[in-house]
Amino acid sequence: MKRFSDAQAKDVSHLSDEAMDILMNYGFPGNVRELENIMERAVTLATGSVIEIKYLPTDLQQLKFHIQCQRKSDFLTLEENEKSYIAWILDQAGNNKTKAAAILGIDRVSLWRKLRRYDLED
Repeated sequence: MKRFSDAQAKDVSHLSDEAMDILMNYGFPGNVRELENIMERAVTLATGSVIEIKYLPTDLQQLKFHIQCQRKSDFLTLEENEKSYIAWILDQAGNNKTKAAAILGIDRVSLWRKLRRYDLED
């Protein structure tokens, strides 16, 4: 991170806890080169001194949902998984319900019903 930060004349010096958690739980099939590419991209996109989850590649951002589910000692119900996933998609979509519905592959009315059902309304 320091190498890429220096090369780009930026002051990026930290990883958010969420970003660190994701990187620590990722298998890195591309080994060190993949980590370097991820960090170079994250430093490039970072607007402050902290690399946040939103600066990681999309496939890694999606690991956040799976990591959260693995932390519980019991299995999650389908409803618990759906509620968590919808909340995560809304967060990723900047709380834009039209965009979230499109990502989820449902219409806005269906999303609205699910938001009401899971008490996820603003």
